[in-house]
Amino acid sequence: MWLLTYSWKSSAGVLALLVAAVAFLLGAFCLWTAEFKQRRRARKAEQHVKELEAQLAQVQAVSSQPVAPAPVAVAVPPVSPANGAEPHV
Repeated sequence: MWLLTYSWKSSAGVLALLVAAVAFLLGAFCLWTAEFKQRRRARKAEQHVKELEAQLAQVQAVSSQPVAPAPVAVAVPPVSPANGAEPHV
């Protein structure tokens, strides 16, 4: 039972500083664990943004390539052989 008879003499100020230091370290650890989730979400969001930017660049590269215009169909009126005259347009 030497543990119960053991005493440590210190001033109240040293005891207060020791308690404050332990509380500070415990609070810092709690904050670090809480922020870990936020940092992980931020990394995932940044990766997603990079993927979307790559897709956008790819789409812009495809859309900037010149495209040949589609042929336009022009309706030509039929020529009637009556009187051998050309139709009036």
